[in-house]
Amino acid sequence: MRQYSYTRNASSADQLWLLEHEPVYTVGRRAVANLEQFATTRAIPVMQTDRGGQFSYHGPGQAILYTLIDLRRLGIGVKFYVTILEDAIMRLLANYGIRAHRIQGAAGVYISRKKVASLGLNIRNGCCYHGVALNVDMDLTPFADITPCGLTGIEMTQLANHLKQPLDTAKVGYALADILSAKLNYTHQTRDWSQVKEFASLSQPQSATN
Repeated sequence: MRQYSYTRNASSADQLWLLEHEPVYTVGRRAVANLEQFATTRAIPVMQTDRGGQFSYHGPGQAILYTLIDLRRLGIGVKFYVTILEDAIMRLLANYGIRAHRIQGAAGVYISRKKVASLGLNIRNGCCYHGVALNVDMDLTPFADITPCGLTGIEMTQLANHLKQPLDTAKVGYALADILSAKLNYTHQTRDWSQVKEFASLSQPQSATN
C-alpha cells in the first residue's frame, strides 16, 4: 500500500484490496508509545502500522477492505470520506436486515453499542490508504486482550451474531466493495481473480465523470 501510494501519480488507478489476515494485532500511530510493552505479553503477532488510531485485532472471518483512493482527485475531504465508508458499511448491513449506526466521536459502525466495523486511514499527498475491517464470522476472543481502537467500554460484535444464515467472508467483502464503488461513482472496474484463494484485488480506475 505504501509503495503504491507513495509512487502513484495523477493518472494512477484507485484500488480496493479485499483480503483476510492471519491472526495479528495492529498498532496505529496513536498507540506507538505502548507498543513494546504490548508486544512482549502477546502470543499473537503484533505489527506497528502507519494508520491512524490505536490497537486493533485482525483474523480469519474478518473482511478487510484497503482503499487506495485519490481523495484530492475526487474532490472530497478526509472527514467526508470517513462518512462515505461508514455509509457503505451501514448500507451493506441494511441489506442483511441489520440496523447499524455511528457513535459520535468514535469512528466506525455499531450495532446497538457494539462495534462491528473499524476504520483506520493514512493520507499522503491527498491520497488515502489503509481502510476498514468488518467483522463477519470470526473468533472475537482476541479483542478481549485489548481496548479496541482505544474505546473503553465498547464490545465487539460480528454479522454472524445477528443472522441465522451461513456467511462467506469473501462474498460479504465483495458486496461492500461494490457498494463503496457505487458511492464513489466508479464506472470502470477490473477485477483480479488471480490470487482469490488468499486475497482479491479490485482495481478501480478514476471515473471520467469525476
